[in-house]
Amino acid sequence: MSSRGPIIVCFGLAGMVATAAWAATQMSATTFVQKAATDGMAEVELATAATKKSGNPAVKAYAQMLVDDHTKANEQLTGIAKKDGIAVPTALTAEQKAMAGKLSAKSGAAFDRAYIAGMVKDHEKAVALFKTAAADGQINADLRAFAKDTLPTLEQHLKAAQHLHNELSPQRHSAR
Repeated sequence: MSSRGPIIVCFGLAGMVATAAWAATQMSATTFVQKAATDGMAEVELATAATKKSGNPAVKAYAQMLVDDHTKANEQLTGIAKKDGIAVPTALTAEQKAMAGKLSAKSGAAFDRAYIAGMVKDHEKAVALFKTAAADGQINADLRAFAKDTLPTLEQHLKAAQHLHNELSPQRHSAR
């Protein structure tokens, strides 16, 4: 083996690592539409349930905000996807259905805490998804613009969910 052999292998591995890192930040338009659409549908379904099931006025108001904002975003996304010839899912994922089932079994303060904890997690994931899509040069301009325009609303939802999560925390109430 020549003295250049290990260097070439090293550069080859570095290139593969760099390519894998780049690919991890890229996504297809179809992947973004499918993930954003199912997540948006789940937000509306869960929030609709929370507007009916919660006894907490702050949780009900938060849930209604999600119904309104996510319904609007879902309609925008569907329009862009259809224009671009991308199929939009019409059903929740198995994971989302399972979460809805677990929530429906709860009531009162336990429901409110579980719902809001779920909204924190869901909106953390949504913010990450939309940040990636907004910066992804592989996704078409319409979807990138949608992601950029929707991101501040999702960040607002996350902050509000975090605030409610802190307010509903059992430790907070026992300290009073």
